[in-house]
Amino acid sequence: MTVTEEQLATPAGVELGAAWIRGAPGPRLMVILRAPGCQYALRTGGCTNCGYLELTTRGEPVPTDRLVAQLERAIAAQGATARQIAQLDLFCSGSFFCDEEIPRDARGILLSRAVGRLPALRTVMVESRPEFIRRDEVEAARAAVAPIALEVGVGLETVDDAIRLRRIRKGFTLRAFEEAAASIAEAGASLVAYLLLKPIGMTSDREAVIDVVDSARYLMDLRRRLDLPVRVALEPTFVPEGTDLHGELVAGRYRPPSLWAALDAARKIALLGLRVHVGLSSEGLPADQVPGGCPRCTGELRAALARFNETQDVAVLNALSCTCQTGRSATHEQ
Repeated sequence: MTVTEEQLATPAGVELGAAWIRGAPGPRLMVILRAPGCQYALRTGGCTNCGYLELTTRGEPVPTDRLVAQLERAIAAQGATARQIAQLDLFCSGSFFCDEEIPRDARGILLSRAVGRLPALRTVMVESRPEFIRRDEVEAARAAVAPIALEVGVGLETVDDAIRLRRIRKGFTLRAFEEAAASIAEAGASLVAYLLLKPIGMTSDREAVIDVVDSARYLMDLRRRLDLPVRVALEPTFVPEGTDLHGELVAGRYRPPSLWAALDAARKIALLGLRVHVGLSSEGLPADQVPGGCPRCTGELRAALARFNETQDVAVLNALSCTCQTGRSATHEQ
């Protein structure tokens, strides 16, 4: 793959939104660096639902100065708003703690630069697969952003090993996840656990909601055992083209979850006592490839979930209704 100099200096994605950040609402900036990409995906073909290699150089190394230039460009594009940004999600479509994706020297520079350029920052979040999470590396990252809080996101997806390994093809066990979580706790950082709502092989929204709520209960227990701050990133599944999941959609064996299921799952997880952020990115995909409601309620549902992300107020979700749901549960089979 040939990557131009302009691409190497331009982030693969930038998104500004609102979120509940350490006890108060605030602006959240997501920056997706154009990096070499997930080594697991490059080596094995990756997870059945992942299309993020499209945002990478597909293994071509990216020099540290180009990665820093991407971050600088993303921050500069925010103008005066940059001074209010309270959370930075610094992603690379892979693992921040993998040296082949983000070189060790680049990690410290990127984090220090972010803290220096964003004066209202309260939290920095990075992502990694469990096998790259080591206590010393997390401690170094935490030191680079201190006194800002550091969150480490890990794609647990489900507490069920069979679903994670065989259906999602994630490539790591629950035990490996727990070992990574212990390293995060020992380093004094926080955990963000991604839960996938309705992975490949699930035919009903009811089953999908039960699975993520069971997974959230497990995370509550993990939080207690490790004395580890934990929040949930709930990801209603969208269907990128070129994935195994897309093949199932085309064959008529899969549909994305409804936004009613996302609402139901978010409410139940929040009532367990976990902070939860609902992913709402549509990736520019057609309506049949992304979570939605009916034409009358989709916009209202997305707005309500966005408001919930900002406030963590479950009442925002309780107030919704639509004729498409009359006489049926939000977790009725789809």
